[in-house]
Amino acid sequence: MGDRPRYQLLCDFRNFELLDRDGRAETHFTFADLTRHVEKFRFKFGV
Repeated sequence: MGDRPRYQLLCDFRNFELLDRDGRAETHFTFADLTRHVEKFRFKFGV
């Protein structure tokens, strides 16, 4: 995949879209639902 990051996060601070380029998965959620999706950010902490 070269120099492209595996994960990409897009947001406007109301809506979030997390893309996993290796797994080809997309997760869409709102800021209000962030606590329901916090486990998706484990990659940031090497978990």
